[in-house]
Amino acid sequence: MSTLTLTFKEAMSGHFALGAVNPAEGADMGRRNDTTLTMHAQVTIHDIDRFVTDPEHTGELTGSIDFAPLGMGIPASVGVFNLFKPSGDPDMTYMVYELGFQHGGRDYYLAATKKSRTTRGSTCGPTPPRSTPPCTRVATRAAR
Repeated sequence: MSTLTLTFKEAMSGHFALGAVNPAEGADMGRRNDTTLTMHAQVTIHDIDRFVTDPEHTGELTGSIDFAPLGMGIPASVGVFNLFKPSGDPDMTYMVYELGFQHGGRDYYLAATKKSRTTRGSTCGPTPPRSTPPCTRVATRAAR
């Protein structure tokens, strides 16, 4: 029996600035400075059956980052994707995008989370989720 693999591409973009303490502040600073960060992602689910039964629905994430202060098309080869990861609230799950990349001798780690809410009580099951704009953080440290 062979396993089924799924690969898809997604891009997320929004106002962003380095040095902010939290995602909302980073978005506000990015709006004022007219700077945006775009993540061009490729998500790979190596085993669909395992993905469906895994409560965190984990996949592999690779791609590139566009952020003018650092550069465009910065390769990002290590990352994790979670689809509808449990939040502790039965009516809310998370879509998680975590992606590592390097620039100028430093390691960067982007973590973006979208909140997804469902409405219970439908005879056909939960209604399709509505997601929020992503909250994005980027952490840095010197490359080894």
